[in-house]
Formats: sequence, C-alpha cells, structure tokens
Amino acid sequence: MTGNRPLSNWVARAAEIAGTGLWRITGQVNDGDERADARHMPEFADGWWRRPLAMEPYGSVLGLTHAASGRTVVELGGTAEPVAVGSRAVEILARIESEPWPHGELDPAERDTLKAEDPAVVHLLLSRWAAEGTPSAQCFHLLPWEWVDQMVAGVLTVMRGEGAPASTRLRFFFSPAGSRFTAALEQLDSGVRGVNRAIAWKGATDLMTRLPLLDPDRVPERTRHALAELVRALESRNPFLRPVANQAAAHLIGTGASSAGVRVDARLPAAADAGSRIRRRAQRIVRDPFTLQLAVTSTGQAELTVHAQVPESGSGGAALAPEPPDALLVPVRLLGVRGGDRFLVLLLRRAGGLVGRISLPVRPGAAIEADLAGPPLGGLDLPGLGPDEVVASIRAVGTRSGRAAWRAFVADLPDTHPLRIVVEGETR
Repeated sequence: MTGNRPLSNWVARAAEIAGTGLWRITGQVNDGDERADARHMPEFADGWWRRPLAMEPYGSVLGLTHAASGRTVVELGGTAEPVAVGSRAVEILARIESEPWPHGELDPAERDTLKAEDPAVVHLLLSRWAAEGTPSAQCFHLLPWEWVDQMVAGVLTVMRGEGAPASTRLRFFFSPAGSRFTAALEQLDSGVRGVNRAIAWKGATDLMTRLPLLDPDRVPERTRHALAELVRALESRNPFLRPVANQAAAHLIGTGASSAGVRVDARLPAAADAGSRIRRRAQRIVRDPFTLQLAVTSTGQAELTVHAQVPESGSGGAALAPEPPDALLVPVRLLGVRGGDRFLVLLLRRAGGLVGRISLPVRPGAAIEADLAGPPLGGLDLPGLGPDEVVASIRAVGTRSGRAAWRAFVADLPDTHPLRIVVEGETR
C-alpha cells in the first residue's frame, strides 16, 4: 500500500472534538522535535491519506490520516500554524501524488484552483515537488508573482523620488523558484527606502548575482520584464553594475548573447634573440566601465590587470555605490592557471581610475581566458567571502603594497572575525 506524505516539514497531532465535526491540535510540532523534517520521517512512508480537517478559526486545513491506526496530523506552515486549504485543492494534491509522485502534472483547471488558494499551499507543494521531481515551469507561475511586481514597482518609485508606496513582504514563498533572488530584492527595497547606500549596494549586487541563476521560464513574462526594468535602472545609477546588469537583463527577457571573455594563447613563439627581454602576449576586453587586460609572459605567468573608470561624484542621481570609491573588490574568472579559476582582484584608486592586478603561473599547454565573474563587492559582502578564495587571491598579488591593501580593506571587520584573521595571516 502507498499513500500521501507530508508536504510540510512540520506536522502536529490532531484529534476530533466529539460531536462537533471540528478538529484541534493535541501535540507538539513533530512530537517535540522541531528540527526533524516530517517529509522524511519513516512513519509517513506508507498508509497515509490526505484530507481536509475543519478547524477554527482557519476553516478547512491540510491534514493526513493513517488508514490503519486512524492517527491524524495537521500540516503546519512556516509560522507553525495550520495551512488553510479548500477540499478541491486537497483532492488535487492527493491526485498528483498518485501519478506516481513526483512525475505528475497539473491541468489548467487545477492550476486555477491552486492559484486561488493560500500561497502557503502552493509553496509547500512546489518545495517538495522541486526537491523530488521536475515540475513544469508553468507550475511555478502559481506563486504570487504579483507581490514581486509590486515590490519592483515600489523600488522604482522610490528611486525616481516619487514617494514611498507601502512596502510588500515576499517572505519565503518564492524559494521553490530557485536562486533566492527575492531575499536580495527585499534587501534592496530596505536600502533604497532607508537611504542606506551600503544595504542598497548589497541588495543590488546580490540581485545581479542571483537573477542569472533563475530559470526564466519559471517566472511570468510580466515579472521578468519588470525585473529587467529594475536591473536597467540600477545600472544607470551605479555604472559598476553595468556588465552584470546586461547579462541579467538578457537572461530574463532572452535578448542578446553573452560574449566570450578575453583569451590568450599561452604558447609564445620562439624568440629570435635568446638574450631578449621577457616577452609578453596580451589582449584586452572592455566590460564598461571595466577594462580587463590579460597577458602571458615567456616566464610562464598569466597577468590580469583590471581597470575601472570612476564615475564623477554625484553622477547618476541617487547612486547606489559609495562616491567616489577608493577601493573595489572585483570577482574574476581566470582559466588555465594554477591555483584556482575564480579570484578576487582588489582595485585601488590611481590616477585615471581604479586599478588592480594579479599574476599566476600558467598550466602547461593551456589557453588562458579571463572575464568578470560577478558584480563588484562592497563592505557588507566581506563576511560572506570564502577563506580559500581570499587566500588564493592574496597570494596572486605580486607586490607587498598590494597585499597590504588587503589588510586595510578588511580593517572595519572585528579583530576576531575569521576573514580578518585570514587576511592578516597572509599579509604579515
């Protein structure tokens, strides 16, 4: 015998109130083990059937009953409250699991029914479905994307200086769609409303990082175009976001193709004069406002120089980056070298802009390729950096002054912060 399993990671025992047809919760969350995941508990492996339970003040809620023992549980949402659901929606959920799960599909009428339910129902369904199977992209359109549209419209309104409409909360409901982009969107919303440049910078860079990881087919067309409009508005106010903004917008609305990075053949032709200087072969690529120059030397080194033009102070209206920046941390992808393939280049203020350089030994026979690997990072990003990546990046800096700059860059972190300890250890 098979049956249904919880959609939520939390359940609680329930009992019927005699003579009323109503149910009440009689147990603790997961019988007292809140860290457990009810979806994977052995006791729910077989013999349970899904049903609506009448429970005040929620109306009908999502429940499960064991066919043999009669034991009944109610499923709980993210706030540990019962999940309100209609009887027809319960039938649809039970039908999907009998197809067999997780290879079912929803017809248009079923999608309409679920779309009208509490968003918690759709969130629970898609969370387990996406983890265990491959629901169609159309199923993700059941999420309340109009909330995202409202938040985007609110951010744009604030950025244009046209007031501050009521804020929208997205919470956890969009996590099944992937990439956690709504968390970045909420942070951006908080930053622009609070006129906090650091938080706005963090939200904007996280949004640019996560949107290219989102399956655009899972997002309704109107929301994709709204997000693309927001991305364009952000890069117009912070030119440092322009390269990743172009990629994010193209990914969302399917326009344009990503171009290859700068590439250099590591095999230099033989020199006519054995006593000649160190020879170099170099190429460059512009990712406005960044320029990347990649060179390979006859000593077997790959040297990557990143230059950024600094926008004029006060340009772009309500800019989202510190003005003017004295240092900038830029992620790059560098293929064909020893020591890794992703590094962080620390750019420092020089005449004419911001400049940073790293140098690494070339792998034998490799072609060297470089490009930006994400938006530049601000101070709030530092605690999230991986120590291995930071160590590799510092060791790729060829000058004592360049390594010392790393120490200054993390000086605002607490003395006991792991990243500061790592940087200080590498820059002694």
